[in-house]
Parts: sequence; structure tokens; C-alpha cells
Amino acid sequence: MRRTKFAVVVHDLSGTASDPRIQEAATLLRKRALTPAVQIKEIAANLRMSNSHFRHLFKKNIGIPPAHFVKLIRLQKAKELFATTFLSVKEVMVAAGFADFSHFVRDYKQRFGETPSQSRASARRTQDPSTSRVRNFRQ
Repeated sequence: MRRTKFAVVVHDLSGTASDPRIQEAATLLRKRALTPAVQIKEIAANLRMSNSHFRHLFKKNIGIPPAHFVKLIRLQKAKELFATTFLSVKEVMVAAGFADFSHFVRDYKQRFGETPSQSRASARRTQDPSTSRVRNFRQ
């Protein structure tokens, strides 16, 4: 199975699809993306489509599968939380809708080129440089 590198793939998650059903699905996915149990098959059923047909149309219109779309929204939310809050990495992971820490760290690093801890540290430095830790060196 081939994996898509998040860091290489850049999609406009706010773009619109030509099919109104897919526009509605993208809106629903954006609203539900932060819940851990977002069910893509339920959205397909609400649109009166089979799961496979929905996935095919979504990828054709948006450019990526719906599960990947949800993951990118969650990762973007995590990045935003690191920049705007002082939540721990695990708290950000849960708030962004992820259930597994190792998958979150792996996907985050693939997408942004740094670990969540590195993002947290750089966000804290840019928020208030005086709060960064100072190491005590022997003189």
C-alpha cells in the first residue's frame, strides 16, 4: 500500500467542488472533522450514495480521498492550537480529533516537517521570548 506524504501534498481545504453533493459533504466533513468518530459512510448515506461512489466523486472533485481530507483538517487544527494555546501535545491531539498518539506524531511530522513538540517549542518562543528556558552553563 502506498502512502501519500503530507508534506508534499498541499491542498486548498476551503475550495469548492463542482458537484453540489460533494460541496455539502466537504462542509459536513469540516464541521465533524474534530470528532474522533467521524463516519464517512454516514455522510455518503445522507447524500444517498454508496460509500465507494461517494469516495470516488469526492476524490475526483476535491483531489484527495475524504479520509485524507479529514486528516488534513485535523492536522491544521493541531498546528493552530500549538500556535494559539498552551495545551500539552496530548491535549492538542485530543482536541484535534486524534485518538492515537503515535499516528498523530507521525502524520504531524510528515505534514509540517517537525514534531508536535518542536512546534510547541517554536510557538512558545514566538509568543513570548522571555518565557523560553535558559540553560545554566558552568563557567
